[in-house]
Parts: sequence; structure tokens; C-alpha cells
Amino acid sequence: MRKWLVVWLAAFVVVAAGSPLLAHHTLTTEYDMSAVTSVVGTVTEIDWRPPHVLVHLAENGGTSNAASWVLETRAPSILKGRKMEQDTVKVGTLIHANVYVAKNGDHKAWVKTIVLPDGTMLLLY
Repeated sequence: MRKWLVVWLAAFVVVAAGSPLLAHHTLTTEYDMSAVTSVVGTVTEIDWRPPHVLVHLAENGGTSNAASWVLETRAPSILKGRKMEQDTVKVGTLIHANVYVAKNGDHKAWVKTIVLPDGTMLLLY
């Protein structure tokens, strides 16, 4: 009886650990990874939660005719290892981002790098 319990528990752990990997999308299906585009704008919001941190950006420094962008990055735990903490990029900061834009033409992009006003470059991809 104990042997079967251990087998079932081990099987459950393997399936539970692997399911996020199966559900995760590849970047090449959503983003054009063949060309890097530059976007400059003011951070309007940051969603710092799994599975990916989202940086909302108003292009053209927040002017009335600015395009709104959603810049997708890696998971919070990975960003911390790349010197990006929750307070590294603040709302209202003007940033320069090198991104891979969405294939469907939306103002959505995957971030490669962010350059802060003081010249600090965050390598996020």
C-alpha cells in the first residue's frame, strides 16, 4: 500500500511541475524576433506579477497623441537575477526600450533591453 502511495505522489509531482512548461508559449509565435525596434516613452504602470512583468509605456514622453505600449518581460524571479527589482523602474520614468514587436501589429512587445535615464542598461532577454 505504501509503495503505491509513493508512486502516485511521485507521478503527481512530475505532472504538476511539468504543466506550466506545457502551457507556456514560445516567443516566436507572438513576437517578431528577427528585428529589434526602439521605443522611447514614459512608464505609466508596471504589473509586477507572474508569469511575466508588464511595463505599460506612453510613447513620445506622455504627450496627448502618444501610442500606448505594453512591454512584456520575464518572470519577476528572473528579473531580480538581472538587477531589476520592483523599484528599479518607476512610474513616470522616461525609458528607452529595445523590443521585439508583436506579429499582429498591436502595440505590444517583448523587451530585450531597457535603458534608464542615468544610462543604466537592463538586459532582460
